[in-house]
Amino acid sequence: MNPIASEKYREISADRGNTTITVLIGCLSLTSFFLFCSVGAQFAVTSREVNNAADASALAGAIELSHGISQPCSKAKRIAQLNESRLTKCTVSGSTVVVSVVKSLPTSQLNNLIGLVSASAKAGF
Repeated sequence: MNPIASEKYREISADRGNTTITVLIGCLSLTSFFLFCSVGAQFAVTSREVNNAADASALAGAIELSHGISQPCSKAKRIAQLNESRLTKCTVSGSTVVVSVVKSLPTSQLNNLIGLVSASAKAGF
């Protein structure tokens, strides 16, 4: 074998395994990126759901109030429960109902990381 070619072969063979490490780092980076995107998407969906639940609860309370029912918060609580949320605050001021609603994220690991997602809404006539 040519001495120059033999020396080149030794240099190349000394680099064995670098490609494996590079590919593993790339796979880890892609996995982390997709995990981050998944968490962001779950948070965005839950945030939209809790906003909808708050709006629906406030509207239900305001409708009850417009029909002359003195305790519209019970209806607002029921609507929040139907939306898989929890009513944390309900205030009636004149002809206006203000509610606050919370909802947990779909996975318990995200709840430990982010906590509950909350929203408030106001409706009246």
